[in-house]
Amino acid sequence: MPEVADTVKSSSKRTKFFYGWWIVFTAALGLCLGGPPIAVFSFGVFFKSLVHEFHASRAAISFAFTLYNFFGAMCVPLVGRLIDRFGTRKVILPGTVLFALILISGRALGTGLWQFYLFYAALGLIGSSTSPVPYGVVVSHWFNRRRGLALGFTMVGIGLGAILVPLLAQRFIAAFDWRMAYALFGSIMLLIPFPVVAALLRNEPAERGLLPDGVAPTKQYWHANRRLRA
Repeated sequence: MPEVADTVKSSSKRTKFFYGWWIVFTAALGLCLGGPPIAVFSFGVFFKSLVHEFHASRAAISFAFTLYNFFGAMCVPLVGRLIDRFGTRKVILPGTVLFALILISGRALGTGLWQFYLFYAALGLIGSSTSPVPYGVVVSHWFNRRRGLALGFTMVGIGLGAILVPLLAQRFIAAFDWRMAYALFGSIMLLIPFPVVAALLRNEPAERGLLPDGVAPTKQYWHANRRLRA
């Protein structure tokens, strides 16, 4: 183990632009147009339309938000387990597609309040796969010394989403209706963050022949690693 550490320290070569920052950009984009901004931060924008549509009290509509949070909290440990077993990429990509398809299915919601409850519960079940948990894990794999900075830039995505998504929701509801607004957000997820995540996201720096923080491994490092694994 000391031999590996010494070898890593002796490698001073760095790529001109560390690929890990592309991972940060990808994670920020995924969070900006992911579950929290769409289902959580924009819920208040949909609220008036939902009360009017279902002829329900504010408390009855708010219960859907409670369901989202409950099922989301229950699924976070499962998402963590899946990440440990399969890697973040195989969790985020299917999760993004499923979340987007559920949003698109909102176009077909009827006038029964129970359908909206089911809709938001389903979003909660899948939402953890597009939350800061998987994106934070993959960013942490790519950085050691600059991990705090990288995670900080990653979370900028949620902040931007909290600003941008409610504004878009207002425009969509005004131009169409609340059902179409959810469907449009689902389409946006499939058209913007999903292709970027599919193209750029990598679980580990080793997949690009790198070490965390952009250190280029030397031949001695790989030889030492092979001896340790043998």
